[in-house]
Amino acid sequence: MSRVDDLRGTHIIRREAFDAFSSAFMRQTEESREGFISALGRSLGADWEVASLQVHAYRTGADEVAFGQVLAPVRPGLVAGDTSRTFALDRGGVRTVPIVRPGVPSGVAGPGAGQPGRRTDLDGNGTSDVLVHSPWGLGYLALAPGGMTAPAMAANGTRFDGWLLNTHDNRFGPIADVDGDGRDEVVVTSPWGMGILRFTGSTLEPVTMAPNGTRFGGWLLNTADNHLRAAVRFGRSQDDLFITSPWGIGVLGLSGGALTSQVMAANGTRIDGWIIDTNANQFVQFNPLGGDGSADVLVTSGWGLGVLRPRGTTFRVPFLAGNGTRFGGWLLNTADNTFG
Repeated sequence: MSRVDDLRGTHIIRREAFDAFSSAFMRQTEESREGFISALGRSLGADWEVASLQVHAYRTGADEVAFGQVLAPVRPGLVAGDTSRTFALDRGGVRTVPIVRPGVPSGVAGPGAGQPGRRTDLDGNGTSDVLVHSPWGLGYLALAPGGMTAPAMAANGTRFDGWLLNTHDNRFGPIADVDGDGRDEVVVTSPWGMGILRFTGSTLEPVTMAPNGTRFGGWLLNTADNHLRAAVRFGRSQDDLFITSPWGIGVLGLSGGALTSQVMAANGTRIDGWIIDTNANQFVQFNPLGGDGSADVLVTSGWGLGVLRPRGTTFRVPFLAGNGTRFGGWLLNTADNTFG
């Protein structure tokens, strides 16, 4: 038998073995692949969107050239996270997957979760601005009659009083009018703590900032596991921050130049029939649902759906329904219903 025949036979054996493995893999991992998106979502903890995701396995042909075959395409869906990230599921064996906030291009900070289309006005002139950051630094863009301009920008390493700008570990957003002065501020977090920055002329200044370990009323700041879900108006004339952690949920608001907790609830708390559990609850939308102009929180879980209403120093749940409930002709099933 020639060397060529030997290589050809080896290649056929390898291909048959690989095809058998692929078929077995697809059968045995069907359930886990279907649950991949929700599992990844639980591990990261906020609402993000996967545009596409493919798992590849690699093999070597008789010519010793490695090539790939798609083994496990995963359908688009929601996952969770608090920054744009890239995941490599296996060294060299699985494709790197970019995961980005829905509707927000890489490097451009949006108005915050649950607020698509909200105007961002960083200078208070009544027109929309665009916050932008890069490995160089931070700035914002505004459209003028002559084209796009950058009214303010700052390089990494710049100190705004006590806040050190570093776009490699600073995370920007939500953007909201947290002090009620008619222009938006930028909430920023880092491994050090949290701050609220305001553009003033061509630079920025901190409205407030605090290191990890600070208590805002009863809320303990820890940017490693705190997640700022949205900044909306919960009955006040300024935007408040809806925040979650492994401990529970809270609403933080600016008062007297510092953040304080307006209302909090620990995991396990039952509010009008709804059990708070940040490991299982998904906070999917922040909009005025009650007609009073103040925001409510649409929350789902494996049990069903509820409307969480922070007002003053209390949470209420004016509505909740279990899976299997019909809203007119619509059958509620939070396992496959997508809200937005």
